[in-house]
Formats: sequence, structure tokens, C-alpha cells
Amino acid sequence: MPHYIPPEITDAIISAVASEDMFVDGARTHTLAMCALVCRAWLPRSRAKLFEVVWISNQRSYDLLVERVLRSETMSRYPTSVNGFHIYNENAEGSLGSAARLFLVEFAGKLPGLRDLFVLDNDWTLQRPSVKWPLLLSRFHTITTLRLENCRFSCFSDVRRLLTALPLISALDIWYLTWPTVSQELHLPSTLRSRTYWQS
Repeated sequence: MPHYIPPEITDAIISAVASEDMFVDGARTHTLAMCALVCRAWLPRSRAKLFEVVWISNQRSYDLLVERVLRSETMSRYPTSVNGFHIYNENAEGSLGSAARLFLVEFAGKLPGLRDLFVLDNDWTLQRPSVKWPLLLSRFHTITTLRLENCRFSCFSDVRRLLTALPLISALDIWYLTWPTVSQELHLPSTLRSRTYWQS
């Protein structure tokens, strides 16, 4: 009888923990972090599963991820194993801060395995997409699933620019996107121009 549990069994258990729903008081993330601290043999699978899906629920969690992982010499290689990135606002009344806006800039080219991007409750008007967006978003070319929910844009063209910059999207989930509607009166002055006719 062995005095230790074979790694195949512990890896299967840790993988089962990782499949738990994270919305149970953050139990999934906490449990995986504790598994990583048990012993050296548990660390690789725990860490891989911990970084498989990243959940950002507020500005503080985003700042900690950037400070302790992205800018760390020892941890900066682990974002390469991220498959899913979820940015949502845990406080419906409050603001997510700059997390969702900075994500595209700070993580560009650092998530080569990213497949799923979920953004909930974000105000894209604070960082309006520009002509450089396709270049920036091309660094996330592996995204196949995109979910946008309760997001605010400056105009519909910004939504279109965002979607066309991600060519591999095979699953698109859009809920409650808003942008200001422009009244017909605002279009009239631009269409009514004085014309000069030349006579010969």
C-alpha cells in the first residue's frame, strides 16, 4: 500500500474542483489556491486550473492580477494558460473602474490561449474604440466566444468595429447593449448644404 496518493488521482480531484461553479462565494478559486499550497506535487495542476478561467469582479481584483501576476517575473508565464477571461461588476450600483478598459491594452499579446471573453456591465464610452482598435484586438485573435452584456457604447459603429476585429468568433452572445440614438434633427444640418452652381 503506497504512503501517498498517486498524482493521477490528485490531478483528477483537482480538475473536478476546478469544474465547480465559481459563484459559490468564490469557493472554487479559494479551494484551488489552497490545493496549490498543500504540497509540491499538487502545485502544477492546481495552478493550471486556477489560471484556466480568470474572473475579474472589481477594480481591486484586476489590480492584484496585474501587480502579482502580469508584472511578476515568476508568475508572468501563467496567463498563457488562460482559456477564459470574465470581467463583470459584482456591484451593480458601482463602477468597475478602469479594469475592463485597461484589459485590452495591458493583456494584448499575453493571452495566446484565450478562447472565451465575457464582459458584463462595462461602459465602453470611457475608452471609445478608435481606428487602432482592429490592431489592438488582433492581439486577441484566438477568441472564439464573445459575450457582451449590459455594455454601453458611444455608437453602433463602435460595436461593429469591435466585432469585425475578431475574425474567429463562432459564438456571439449579446444582451442589453446600449448606445445613444441620434435624433433626425441632428442629421439635417449636415445634409442641408448650400450649393453653388456654375454657369458657362
